[in-house]
Amino acid sequence: CDILVLFTDDVHSAGGRYVEWGMALAQAKWCLLVGETTNVFTTLADQRFNTWEECVEWMTTKFQPQLPELLLPLNPQ
Repeated sequence: CDILVLFTDDVHSAGGRYVEWGMALAQAKWCLLVGETTNVFTTLADQRFNTWEECVEWMTTKFQPQLPELLLPLNPQ
């Protein structure tokens, strides 16, 4: 991936998402956090957002025209 978006609002996680997060950090990928920081590694996010909509807005301005238009209507809820 070029960008990893981590959602921390789901408290029922076995932890696999943190493995992916760590790999993205180690490979210097863009790491975006949606939600609250949950451990020391989530404080290393390149950007943190309260909502998915805020994240999409930021990505749209940061990565246009590289950001695929398919991402814009995406809603993880």
